[in-house]
Amino acid sequence: MIASLILSAASVALPQEPVPPDGLSQLRPGARPLQGDPQVPVPSEERALYPWLAVAPDGTVSASWMQPRPSAGTALLWARRGADGSWSAVETIAQGDDWFVNWADHPMHAVDDQGRVLATWLKKVPGSTYSYHVMTRQRDEKGQWSDPKRLHEDDSATEHGFVSIAPVQGGGFVIAWLDGRATAQAKPMQLRARRVLADGNFGPELLVDARVCDCCSTTVSAESGGRFRLAYRDRSDEEVRDLGLARIALGPKGTLTQVAESESSPADGWVMPGCPVNGPASASWQGEAAVVWFTAHPDPRIRLVRGEANTIVRSERGVMGRVSCAVVGEQLAVSWLETRRGRKSWWLQWFRLDEGQPRPATAARPIADVLGTRADGFLRLAPTAQGVLALWIEAKPQRLRSALLQPDA
Repeated sequence: MIASLILSAASVALPQEPVPPDGLSQLRPGARPLQGDPQVPVPSEERALYPWLAVAPDGTVSASWMQPRPSAGTALLWARRGADGSWSAVETIAQGDDWFVNWADHPMHAVDDQGRVLATWLKKVPGSTYSYHVMTRQRDEKGQWSDPKRLHEDDSATEHGFVSIAPVQGGGFVIAWLDGRATAQAKPMQLRARRVLADGNFGPELLVDARVCDCCSTTVSAESGGRFRLAYRDRSDEEVRDLGLARIALGPKGTLTQVAESESSPADGWVMPGCPVNGPASASWQGEAAVVWFTAHPDPRIRLVRGEANTIVRSERGVMGRVSCAVVGEQLAVSWLETRRGRKSWWLQWFRLDEGQPRPATAARPIADVLGTRADGFLRLAPTAQGVLALWIEAKPQRLRSALLQPDA
C-alpha cells in the first residue's frame, strides 16, 4: 500500500502522511511569479492547502481548497472567479475532523453546463491509516448543497481516492477513482468509473482496469461523440508503470461502457517496485484529449500525447513531474516541477496543437520557486479569456498564490 511506496527518480521513502499543522514553520518563502500578471488572490486564509481549479463549459473558473479549522478539523471551501478576475464569496462545501488530508490524494470538483457543482473529499473509516472513502456533495443551480453521499458502493476499510471528474453535456458528470476493495484480499488496486446523473443519482459502477498503480492521480477529459478519455498510471505483472489510457462512452440508463482502443498507450518501459506518486493530467482540444505525464525511463522526462501524435515536453535530470495542463485557444500550457542549479521551481511551456504533431510555441521557463517537498502539493492551471491561470501554494506565509500567464509573456 502507499505507506511503503517509494518516490520515483530519487528512490527515497515516501511516507504519505498529512503535512502536520506546523510543518511549514521552518520553510523559506516561495518566490513571486517570474513572469505573468499577479491576480486578485483566491480568497483563502493563511495555511490553505491543496487547491484545485475547474472550468465550467461556459469558461467560468472556480477554485476549491482545504483550510484547517482549529475547532473543526478541516474545511473544504469553494469560490467562483468572475470575468474581471475577482472572486465570489467563499462557500463551505463540507468540514470535519475525520478527514484524510494528504498532499497527493486531495479534494476536487467540477462544474457542468447547468451550473451544478460536484465536489469530493476523503473521509477516514476504521481500519488502517489508509482506510478512507470518497465522499461527494453537489451544489444545484440555486446554490444549495446536497447531503453528503459516498461515491462508491464498496464500504470496505480500504483505500479509495485519486478522483477525477469531467462534466457531461446536458448535465451531470463522469467520475473515476482508484478503488482498493480488492486489496483486502492482497489483490491489486482497481480503476473504476460511474456517472453522476443530472438529477444527482449515481449510475452503475464500471471496472475500467483491474490492476493499476496504487497512488498516482487519474485524469478524465471529455471528447467528441459522448466519449471520455481516462488516463492513469498502469501497472503490469512485471511492475512496469507506464501511462494507461482508456476510452469510455455514455450508455443507456446512466451506464458507462468501455470502448475498444484503436491506438495503444505510449510505452516508456519504466519498471518501478513501488508507486511513484506522479500521475498524468489532461485537457481537451477540438474533441480530443491531450495527455501529459512524467516518466523516469530512460531518463526523467515529461511526455505529451494527443491521438497518435506524441512528443517529449522536457527531458532533464532535474525534472520531477507533478504535471498540470490547460488549453487556451490553439495552445496547450504544460507545467511541472523541476530542480535546476539547486533551485526547485514550477516550470511552464506552451505547445501548439493545430499543426498535427504538438510543437513548442515558447521556451520552457520557471514561474515560481518552491520547496520541492510534499508541502508544495501541485500547481494547478485553468484557461481564461486572457491566458492561463496558475494557482499554487506559497510556503511562508503558507497561502495560495496565483498569476495569469500568456504564451508571449
